[in-house]
Amino acid sequence: MQEYHINPDWKGYRSAIKHSMKRRCASIDYRDPRIYMFTLKKNPIMPDFSSISGDPHFLYDDPCGFGPRIVLSELGEILERNILSFSNFHPEVKNYRYVVMPDHVHWLLHVKSRLEKPITSYIGAAMGACTSAFGRPSLNPGKRFEPVFEKGINDRILSKSGQLKILKDYIADNPRRRLIKKFYSDFFQRNIRILFNSESYDAFGNPFLFKRDLLVPVHVRRRFTPAETDQYMKNILTMVENGAVLISPFIHPKEKEIRAEALKMGGSVIRVSLTGFGPLFSPYKSEFEICREGRLLLIARSGSPLRNDSCRRSDADILNRFAESIAETDRSIRGRLIL
Repeated sequence: MQEYHINPDWKGYRSAIKHSMKRRCASIDYRDPRIYMFTLKKNPIMPDFSSISGDPHFLYDDPCGFGPRIVLSELGEILERNILSFSNFHPEVKNYRYVVMPDHVHWLLHVKSRLEKPITSYIGAAMGACTSAFGRPSLNPGKRFEPVFEKGINDRILSKSGQLKILKDYIADNPRRRLIKKFYSDFFQRNIRILFNSESYDAFGNPFLFKRDLLVPVHVRRRFTPAETDQYMKNILTMVENGAVLISPFIHPKEKEIRAEALKMGGSVIRVSLTGFGPLFSPYKSEFEICREGRLLLIARSGSPLRNDSCRRSDADILNRFAESIAETDRSIRGRLIL
């Protein structure tokens, strides 16, 4: 059985949280054997790492070669050489998959045995090696070279069965997703602000859904009998047939079932989220595809945490009340809520 260690520097309590996608998990010892995915963002003043071309309607492994293709820049080639040689210097770490995008790198690694230092230290050293190899003189008198990457590392630690395949597919599909966002940019809008009842909300996706004539909240109550739930579902789907857009956090299994049926019918949804949208945010695979079709809008209260593994009943109540309040607001007023 794999032995894990508590981070020796963890005090068991937290200070006030400042939300960041680059914060380390305080209770994890990053020297332990695990599978990690790191995302390294480009310093804005650096040239692009790569360019992407091809047809986003074909998958990355299209046998005819019509799918997305990555062409590395001089800097991108330096990054790739450092990634491929990483295991030569650290044989206890295995490269699983990586992708060099124009403005960031996704890097999936397997730490096979306990390390002397946190894996993030080795990643930081590799980032420094790329900076030295590229060798752009720094305008800062205290530095020799301008850093290739932004300060900090975004990480994701695999903890559940099936996550490895999901992340491998996600990394491989990244170029296609980038092309889709480029060609369908109206449906992947970020930095949308909504002001409702003196509260500020962030949104991602197709903002035109917020202005549609009929928004219908989806909220399956605990008190519903099976027969009442079935009838409720039929009523909701009838409204979808008539052009209604569904709005809900879609937490209850039956709510998710209603959403799935509505999407099969060609409907659109607004999902109220407990978590916010960081600069690297992108919808997961199923939501990504409906976002591409202009059938998704995500809304979260401004300042919401970027990660949250649990949703309490009180959280669900707040999200449902917000969805119902928005649905009850007249369309003419809703249109003026988007800043």
